Amino acid sequence: MSHYALDANTISFLMKGKFWLRERVLAETNGGGYVVIPAIAYYEVRRGLIDLGSRRRLAEFDAICQWLRVS
Repeated sequence: MSHYALDANTISFLMKGKFWLRERVLAETNGGGYVVIPAIAYYEVRRGLIDLGSRRRLAEFDAICQWLRVS
């Protein structure tokens, strides 16, 4: 079982639709491992999206946070 923590850059790649990354995360979560978003990366991404004023991307980020654990 593998454990991964995503940094802000990786979350950004995930949000930009990098399908190979999404498939990798899905494979890990479906295979019994888990992937988390550290609290500092959560803050960095959320703060950046709020500064940009992008409600659509903020909703997309919230969906990713529901999918993965924030710790």
